[in-house]
Amino acid sequence: MRENSNRNGKREAGFIAQELYTAQQYADADWLELILKSNPDRLEASAMKLFPILIKAVQELSKKVNLFIFRDRYRYLNFIN
Repeated sequence: MRENSNRNGKREAGFIAQELYTAQQYADADWLELILKSNPDRLEASAMKLFPILIKAVQELSKKVNLFIFRDRYRYLNFIN
């Protein structure tokens, strides 16, 4: 992720298009079209296409966190009884 970038005097954050392109190629996921290639001299990331993927990843991680919390509470209750 790109941070503290200055463009036209404004601070912004974003994704590094080359990194997304590499990840997309590695995963054989060109169908995601995460990179805009309209200008061959400059790659641009299409961040909006990442939202469904990121939301799904957060949902999966939330399930894992809840499972660990439940497991630890169960172990604690069994320990004190």
